[in-house]
Amino acid sequence: MKKPVKAAIIAVSGIAALSLAAVGIMSGVYYSIASGEFSTAADSTVILSGEEPVYSIGRLRTGLSLSAENMKIICGGRLRMDPVSSVMGVHSATELTVLELYPDAGVTELIARTKALEDGRSDQELMELYCSTAYFGNGICGADNAAAFYFGKKPENLTTEEAGVLADICRSKRLQGMSKAEIAEEYGSVSFAAQDICTADGSYYAQLLDELYSILDGLGYSGSEQTELVYGGELIINSTMDVNVQSALDKEITEKPAMRHFQLAMQVSDYSGAVLGCTGGASDGTTLNRCAIPRSPGSSIKPLSVYSPALEDGLTTWSGFIPDKPDEMNWPQNYNGEFEGEVMTSYALRQSKNTCAVYLEKLLGGDKCLEFLRKLGFSSLLQGDNVPIGMGMGYLIEGVTPAEMAAAYQIFGNGGSYTPPHYINSITTRDGKTLYTWEAQTEQVISPETSWIMNRMLLSNVTMEDGLGKKAAIDGIEVIGKTGTRDNTNEVVTDNWFAGGTADMCAALWIGCDDSEQLIQEGSYPGTASVWNSVISAVQPERTEFTPCGNTRSAVICQESGGVAAEGCTNTETGWFADGTLPDKCGKHG
Repeated sequence: MKKPVKAAIIAVSGIAALSLAAVGIMSGVYYSIASGEFSTAADSTVILSGEEPVYSIGRLRTGLSLSAENMKIICGGRLRMDPVSSVMGVHSATELTVLELYPDAGVTELIARTKALEDGRSDQELMELYCSTAYFGNGICGADNAAAFYFGKKPENLTTEEAGVLADICRSKRLQGMSKAEIAEEYGSVSFAAQDICTADGSYYAQLLDELYSILDGLGYSGSEQTELVYGGELIINSTMDVNVQSALDKEITEKPAMRHFQLAMQVSDYSGAVLGCTGGASDGTTLNRCAIPRSPGSSIKPLSVYSPALEDGLTTWSGFIPDKPDEMNWPQNYNGEFEGEVMTSYALRQSKNTCAVYLEKLLGGDKCLEFLRKLGFSSLLQGDNVPIGMGMGYLIEGVTPAEMAAAYQIFGNGGSYTPPHYINSITTRDGKTLYTWEAQTEQVISPETSWIMNRMLLSNVTMEDGLGKKAAIDGIEVIGKTGTRDNTNEVVTDNWFAGGTADMCAALWIGCDDSEQLIQEGSYPGTASVWNSVISAVQPERTEFTPCGNTRSAVICQESGGVAAEGCTNTETGWFADGTLPDKCGKHG
């Protein structure tokens, strides 16, 4: 596994100025590849050069919260250099710090750089530097990240025994070449975290680095060449992050004490697939990359799996009536246990009628629904998902990720096209050579007409009194969206979703529990629509309304007949229709 970025320049697009904290860079000691000097965070400022992205240099973080005792354990027996031992190849912690940054340094260079590092620095500072730079295998650098990855803990909560394991790993090439499961087996008496924990930089940077290495692979760089480029700080990476969005996610989810009782993930994108921010949520002080973990989406998948293709194929319209009744086996059930015989399509979506979604799935065919979802980048779908409970109700074998869901919902705000999510706009070298520029690979998956009708239908789910997404509403801002839940055989909710968007961005939120053995009873989760609202409201979207697309027209519809409302119609709503699909005037009240 490749070592992660240590001193690359991470650029953030679309902002004029921001603080170090805004991009998740902690205070402490930093190393600048450009100057060859260690410096304080105050010297490593975030800079804007003309219209160039804002960036920071040197993202090596200190072991900020390790106890002194555990730092000593991880650093090993000798902290400072002894030149005689150095010549013999027996290295101190300070020498190992330098070797992490200059792996090819000869004896003379190593001694000179180590002496420069040690001069004027306390033992505490040197231990922090070592704990920041040490490599712990599995792509993990830094003791704080290693504590999270291996033990699911903040570094200050490490036991002496766990610190001893980390000390062994960072000094053993054999252990560094082993997987976490293999290391856990070797240390049978120590409890390791079951889940893979992100680095402290969180989900966004984890996914950005995955994309970075994938790009470098595609450009033909070998593993050693990639390590030299990335680890050596030779790259300027222009990211898609919007700091206002990421800060809102951090404030409302990651750093909010009330959220630490739950597991959450939320990803926010624009309508070209650019990821503006994401978070793996907060749980016991550790950050898991939950944006990339599949979960069962429940009803939040219905607008994508059945309603969009059904409208696209002309199987129904806004006011088309569809059956709302279970089969002879009394399946499926609706969330409230109620059935109304026949209901309008728009109402079926707002009330999240399982009966109606399953009916549409059967008309379309499960294979067609599955094929449509795969066009939207859902990579973990299995062939066995092509059944009514999968496509119609979102009870999927593996599930979908919040990252995929956020990207898929872009089709409801951009005229029906899909562009895969991306985290990097461009990569250049320090000397100005462009290695990579993102180019959109866009596919039109539904017509502009279907896109706009679905947009208005999802808007009605938030604005109308009978819509289940009402709590996502933001004053003065058009919000579209759909809730979703999944429960188990004990009727305990395991997955809660809200996916939707404003005119500026689309976003998907999941709330649930990592461990199915420790499920929280239904009703104790915070409402997904409310949490989604808090994040998007904090961003303060600039555009208030969606831009219409396609050849459609609106009409006031009688909810009882589905026809264009007559003077005698009292229960009405505004519906949207493609050319040639406007219903006749209401015959019941006309």
